Amino acid sequence: MRLPLCMNDETRTNHKITTSLKESQKEQIKNIVQQKEAHARTALLLAFLEAIE
Repeated sequence: MRLPLCMNDETRTNHKITTSLKESQKEQIKNIVQQKEAHARTALLLAFLEAIE
C-alpha cells in the first residue's frame, strides 16, 4: 500500500498518487471511519491493518 503522508518533490512533480487498494478495502476504510464509537473504530482499524499485511 502506498499512501503518502505528505507532499514531497516526487508527488508534486508527478501530480498522480497511486494506491494498490482494492474497492473492497476502500469500502472497509469508509466503514471504519464512519464508526461512531472510538473503541470499536480502533479495533476495526487494527484488524484491517493486520489483514492487509
